[in-house]
Amino acid sequence: MGAVVFAQCCLWVQNPTLLRLGSKLPSLTAPPLKRRGEGGIDMPSRRDLIRMTDDETLAYLRSECKAVLGTIGKDGVPHMVTLYYGVDPEGRIVITSFAKAQKVVNVERDPRATISVESGDTYQEIKSVMAQCDVEIIRDFMPMREAMKHIRSANPRPHTETAQEQITASYTKRVVIRLTPYRYISWDHSKLGDKY
Repeated sequence: MGAVVFAQCCLWVQNPTLLRLGSKLPSLTAPPLKRRGEGGIDMPSRRDLIRMTDDETLAYLRSECKAVLGTIGKDGVPHMVTLYYGVDPEGRIVITSFAKAQKVVNVERDPRATISVESGDTYQEIKSVMAQCDVEIIRDFMPMREAMKHIRSANPRPHTETAQEQITASYTKRVVIRLTPYRYISWDHSKLGDKY
């Protein structure tokens, strides 16, 4: 998963214009590829068969909680971090961070990012979504608090009162990074059954 995001981040540096091409498509998913079958009839490629629809993509993102975020460092080298995230009602991806963290500094300078989510223990079970996103930083308390309600973690237990007080107190040092996807790249190997 990290290698895929790394490659995408390198693409930003080489040709940033390419990143905007996805925004012209009616769907956020990559356009389908075709191959010729018997009788010259166009047939979907294996890549097409494992691609998720927009609805499947959003449902998958809402079902997971951990991702790898790729931003661009000052020297042009991708900066990769694993973190918890959430999806707000508008389909935007939200994460929180201390305001002085490197990923925040990076998106202040270059407000683009790629985030990748992956699951599956075997090759046939692998599912993954990579989202190319425009980024904004939220610093005001109330919008931050609202956005943070959507961030999930691996621990479903509610915070204790003391922990919640500590979290609230930390808001003065934190920001929310909100990512608006303009292109998805996805794959779901389970769609092939035993054909892969």
